[in-house]
Amino acid sequence: MNLPAALAAFRQAVSDSYVETDIDILEQYEAGTYKHEGKVLAIVKPANTAEVQRCMTIANEFHIPVYPVSRGCNWGYGSKAPVKSACVIIDLSRMDKITHYNEAFGYVTIEPGVTLGGLYQFLRAKKSNLVLSTTGGSVDSSLIGNTMERGIGTGLYAERLGYVCGFEVVLPDGKVIKTGFERYGDDNLTAKTFKWGVGPYLDGIFTQSNLGIVTSLTMWLTTVPEYFHFVHYEVDSADKYYSLIDRLHEMVVSGLVRPTLTMYNNFRVLSTVRQFPATHSAEWAHLSSNERTQKILQYANEGMNVKLWTGEICIRGVNREHAVVQSNAVKDKIAAYTDSLSVYEVGKEEMLQRLNGNGSADSDSLQDALKNYLIGKYLGIPDNVPVSQSYWRKDFQVPANMNPDKDKCGMIWMCPTVPFDGANVKKAIDMIEAIIIKYGFEPAISMQCTSERSVHLIASIAWDRQVAGEDEKAEQCYDELHIALHEQGYYFYRETTHAMASQIVDQDNTLDDFLKGLKRAVDPNNVLAPGRYIKG
Repeated sequence: MNLPAALAAFRQAVSDSYVETDIDILEQYEAGTYKHEGKVLAIVKPANTAEVQRCMTIANEFHIPVYPVSRGCNWGYGSKAPVKSACVIIDLSRMDKITHYNEAFGYVTIEPGVTLGGLYQFLRAKKSNLVLSTTGGSVDSSLIGNTMERGIGTGLYAERLGYVCGFEVVLPDGKVIKTGFERYGDDNLTAKTFKWGVGPYLDGIFTQSNLGIVTSLTMWLTTVPEYFHFVHYEVDSADKYYSLIDRLHEMVVSGLVRPTLTMYNNFRVLSTVRQFPATHSAEWAHLSSNERTQKILQYANEGMNVKLWTGEICIRGVNREHAVVQSNAVKDKIAAYTDSLSVYEVGKEEMLQRLNGNGSADSDSLQDALKNYLIGKYLGIPDNVPVSQSYWRKDFQVPANMNPDKDKCGMIWMCPTVPFDGANVKKAIDMIEAIIIKYGFEPAISMQCTSERSVHLIASIAWDRQVAGEDEKAEQCYDELHIALHEQGYYFYRETTHAMASQIVDQDNTLDDFLKGLKRAVDPNNVLAPGRYIKG
């Protein structure tokens, strides 16, 4: 490795202004919401695909490992830091163009630097009728970055990878390929409206992998419906909750409701709007883990009355009559398994007013606030509120400009996929709660149904990285939970860089051998994101 020569070549490729070696800047890229060892040699910011190609050519010439990030808001999964140490970061944030937009067919073609907030503002400037599927992350997070991790959004197109096509990919050797019908040319309407192309389907191998850098893709968007009905419910009994899961499964299979369905436990809701009641910690020191957790919940929930589980079902109606019939059918199915149930109606005129900035999201009424939250969520209006949960254990107020890496927030995500029935969901949640509470953390859990057959349980633990010993305790908690869930067949649908580096569930099998062989074939020098999902 000849780093000085490589840096000179990178500067020639992207200009001096976009190669950074200042130690303070490098440390910002090395920061994360959990402990890791990934050190950064430099940051390179290409402006277009051609510059990414040149960066990969340089990486191979000088045997310099590179690690691409889109926007680096991958908080709780690894942030910007590489899996393996001594990498040059390829920061794709300058590549922020929306190159194609088609209202009639409902798609945009975007680069990695395009954010949730950026695309939302683009659609608003167009007075578009298209709806973005948002995430529970930052407004400044990358849509392509989320897609590459097979992340989940909201609404009908929540399973984001299912609604993208036409990848442009820079391979580890610097060559470019285009997938699907994009291979026949960029100005090709069919390439942007048909997912599979012809021949082997390749898009999937570039997600959760280190086989190429996706520099462009087409993303499909839903439209503003004629009518929304939101069925919002609360459940304060574990037995009712697990019976409700079975009823939800029946409704999804029958077609009465469509994914995504979302549920949140009490700690997930409270950690978003409140902070840990640290002033009482000393008086609870003598309590058992379970007793202490109940005291934390009691104090955090004062004045809120957040129930054990809260959820919503979004109904898109062609008119009010359709929405009423469907929501009444849903209520009949689930009323016996809930402790409270409300329906919020929203017509298209009100939706468009909200999208175009003429409707207010502010209200003193809890019911109006809940309605506004649901409208914003399912109209794809991004906000940073969910990021505040990473500050749950911090001893200062959540700042206006949140940066969990900079502010030493501890946060790590666990996302097991579980068969869609009450028995399996109960088994997995019991394990998650028991292990997290045993280590002295609070189990914040949400459940997302994105198909008729399985659900994702998305759990997190939060801590303060500035408290001695908490990093190590959180790591032990995560490892134990990861192993325990895998042993029961509840595998994680996406991984943290910690799991990739520690190999806590690494297995030698035929598929692993195939993937390693594929990696060696396309990246013989192992320069692209070494250790990320596929070992070199």
